[in-house]
Amino acid sequence: MLTYLRNKGNSLILKCLLAFVALTFVTWGGFSLSDGPNSAARIAVQVDDSAISIKDFEARYSIKLEAMKKQLGPLFNEELVKKMGLRNSIFSNMIIELLQINESKRLGISISKDEVRAIIEGMPHFNRSGKFDSSLYFRLLDSNRVTPKMFEEDIKNQLTLKRLKNYVGLGVSVTEEDILESYRYDNDKITIQYIDLGFDLFEKKISTTNLKIKEFYEKNKEKFREDAKRNVRWWYLAYDAVKSKIKITESEIKARYSQTRQRYKVKGKAELSQIFLKTSPGVKKKELEKLKSSLVAIRKRIVKGESFAAMAKEYSQGPAAKKGGVLGIVSEVDMLPEIRKSLANMKKGGLSIPIKSSFGFHLLFLKDRKKERLKNMEEVRSQVRNDLLNQKAPGYAKNMLEKVRYAFEDKKKLPEVGILVEGESGFFEKKAPPMFIPDKELLSDLAFSLPEERKISPEKKGKNGVMFVSLLGKKNSGIPEFRSILSKVKKKYLLEQRAKLAKEESGKYLKELSAGNSSLEKISKNFEVEILNAKEFSRSSVPKFFQGNRKEISILFSLGKNKFGNVLLSDKFVLYKVMRDPESNMKNFDKQKAEIRKRVLEEKKNLLYNRYLESLRKSSKIMVGPGFKL
Repeated sequence: MLTYLRNKGNSLILKCLLAFVALTFVTWGGFSLSDGPNSAARIAVQVDDSAISIKDFEARYSIKLEAMKKQLGPLFNEELVKKMGLRNSIFSNMIIELLQINESKRLGISISKDEVRAIIEGMPHFNRSGKFDSSLYFRLLDSNRVTPKMFEEDIKNQLTLKRLKNYVGLGVSVTEEDILESYRYDNDKITIQYIDLGFDLFEKKISTTNLKIKEFYEKNKEKFREDAKRNVRWWYLAYDAVKSKIKITESEIKARYSQTRQRYKVKGKAELSQIFLKTSPGVKKKELEKLKSSLVAIRKRIVKGESFAAMAKEYSQGPAAKKGGVLGIVSEVDMLPEIRKSLANMKKGGLSIPIKSSFGFHLLFLKDRKKERLKNMEEVRSQVRNDLLNQKAPGYAKNMLEKVRYAFEDKKKLPEVGILVEGESGFFEKKAPPMFIPDKELLSDLAFSLPEERKISPEKKGKNGVMFVSLLGKKNSGIPEFRSILSKVKKKYLLEQRAKLAKEESGKYLKELSAGNSSLEKISKNFEVEILNAKEFSRSSVPKFFQGNRKEISILFSLGKNKFGNVLLSDKFVLYKVMRDPESNMKNFDKQKAEIRKRVLEEKKNLLYNRYLESLRKSSKIMVGPGFKL
């Protein structure tokens, strides 16, 4: 079983699940399950009687994309996203999550609100001084564009899937043989002798006549096909370059301010102190009443003149207890809804009644507050003006560049339109536009979208500017003549012939070594190369030419003493001899048994669960929505 686990990682089951299954959630934010009939146009995928909407898929994709942008910074680009197959990955993960949630429902597995709450309160990200801080919780979620409902639903789903996995793995056991096998797998060591034979050693056997190279060219013409190319002259006018020429009137500023005034709202803030009594998950009504009564008693003592700060230090269970309950200035956005509602009716210097929230009871002292207000026009005049400039600049720049194009077509002097940038691209393929162009994607799009009858493109807006191009030359996709690319063909021919010959020679020498008709000494003498000795190594510390090749490592450790093997690389092949059978130092076995048992149990549970998920996938009816595209 363990050998299967270790060496069959690329088996059909695990291969499918590697692309199709993620046991942990990719992003914060669950998805809504729509049981029953749905509008097909809104469905990304139907899984049995449940569905994932296009809206939910796009929301999760957007969150993940934003997280990638933050993480990678300037290294982020759309090409990387495509190579990663991000949309496919998220789509597959959402399907397998839904399969598991549906299965959990079928089995009657459920998670209570108290369980979700206990997990969230125990997360260090939301704790200050070892205690849960609700304002920090809401602030962190908001900064990641995640609502509490989304996050809590996600936690609930994760707990559900964990419980499902535990249920599936109930019957898994670990034997003494499993533990020993695992220990040996990690600790077995061997030694080898080997020789490196570079492909260049066999180059003399390759015929490099023009006739042979021509034959190779004729058989592999498609390998030398070149994509269509364009050479254009281009003109580019950046939006920032024309802003100084755009006039903004006072009436426009007033109108824009009126249209966008919601942007300029300043959220209310309050300077607060708090005495907080925490409630435990599953607390009974009687205990709730007792806690509330305690806070009422504390409030009466404060009203009679005792210090709020002293009471907070003595009784509060909140993160600010040591500071006399002082929370400082808190934005209304970060407040619990129940607290925000109570504060609306409080006056500066006021003391609240006990406020019940999902986390406990709160007694608040309002030291000061600044109510929500709208910034007046003078405060935001420059912002409104810039907003108008950003709105007008693309259209203005396009009109200006249109005048340039008209003048160019009529062979007249180009008008002054600001900082106009122009140049010649040289021949390039659509997928590889030249570097150092203000907007190379826009250039490529314009150059390759020109119809046959046109030589000059219309203006087109890009992210930061507008451009048009004039076609100077075009080369259609085709296979160049043999003579024009002779050196390129010869290079490719030699590479392929060397690799082919090396594979044949490697197999031939391995056959001779295994049959006892040759030896490493004889082959090394023949090629005048040195026999090398690799120091003792385990599966995790193999020589460089084995690294990353699980199949070859598996073969190596299964051969046994005095057996031979070979490894084919990109520029050489290696012939080796195993000098001793795999051996493990058993002195640490007893110390590590408990830890190994735990790890092996988890590995066997994972394998069983992966098989279980694969059976779920095969038995479910999964249909992609007709209006959905990845």
